[in-house]
Amino acid sequence: TCQKGQCSGSVCQSLGMLPCVPETLDDATDCRPHCHTPHIPCTPVNYSFPDGVECILGDLYGYCGGGACLLSGGGAAPTWIVGVAIFVVFYCIFVAVGLWLYCRYCRPSTVTLLPVKGSSEPTHSGQTTPTNLNGDR
Repeated sequence: TCQKGQCSGSVCQSLGMLPCVPETLDDATDCRPHCHTPHIPCTPVNYSFPDGVECILGDLYGYCGGGACLLSGGGAAPTWIVGVAIFVVFYCIFVAVGLWLYCRYCRPSTVTLLPVKGSSEPTHSGQTTPTNLNGDR
């Protein structure tokens, strides 16, 4: 029975039947009311719940849409895992860029990560003077 947009009761009563809960769940009939009589077992009737009504399919929750129970997640990974993965990727990129900027502009230039060895040549006085890679003194 519906009045002013608010419905109460069951469609089963208007069909001369009683509402029931099916023993097995099926996504094709979960969004349809189930009715029975003493002579008719629990069966879905030819009505559908409105789209957006919550339904249960197995141990998952979904919403009625087009007369069938549609799973909202579809069994995929939870969305928070995707958010964490995106955060980790961008965090690693941020740290790499920050480290590069620090090494490029903020680190003292006299300290090198891999020192370059130069050759030494003897002078007339017997001492050696270092030369750079171009051979200049």
